Amino acid sequence: MNPILGRTKFTSALLVLVAILLAAHLVRADDNEVESHLKSLYVDNILTLRHFYTGQHLSFRFDGTLVGDAPIGPWTIASQFRVKEIRIEGSSIIVKGRRIQWIFDAQHKAHDQMMRYEDCSGECDVPKKALEEAALEIEIKLLSDKATEEETMAAVNAVFLSAGESMLDIVPPFWQAFIAKREGKPLPSVAPKETVYVVKTAKSRHRG
Repeated sequence: MNPILGRTKFTSALLVLVAILLAAHLVRADDNEVESHLKSLYVDNILTLRHFYTGQHLSFRFDGTLVGDAPIGPWTIASQFRVKEIRIEGSSIIVKGRRIQWIFDAQHKAHDQMMRYEDCSGECDVPKKALEEAALEIEIKLLSDKATEEETMAAVNAVFLSAGESMLDIVPPFWQAFIAKREGKPLPSVAPKETVYVVKTAKSRHRG
């Protein structure tokens, strides 16, 4: 075998291997950048579900549709949760945290009951159980394991309210005044009621 030809083939194979490893590194770097961006935005912050699904494990498609079934609960216990962890696994975003359970004091101010449980001291059996039951893991399935940052953020915003969106559009009407006051926003305008016209018919007179 020609030594020069052998070295040429070896060099070509080596270059192909380097190119493959470099491409894999770049893909991994892109994934790390997207994941780091997600962490910076959401870890230790509160996210609001667009639909108030209950349960400890929820799975969504990239367009925000629920995979499987889950009951709907009241917004006070099923709408929001505090993110503890978020990561990308293959073609999925995994979000872990705990639900927020809003309770109201005599002045109608909302407080997160779970926060009080987290700060418990001494006997904590009841708070510990409550915190375990409030744990939530959400999976959002992406289109592929090479989703761009724009596709990833679009999937997150399909499941959760994005920054600047109001809960006024997703809570029941009888809670809208409370949410409007809480967010410092005006109440949504109420569509005018349809005018109803009543036609009275004259009674017929009979002559005797």
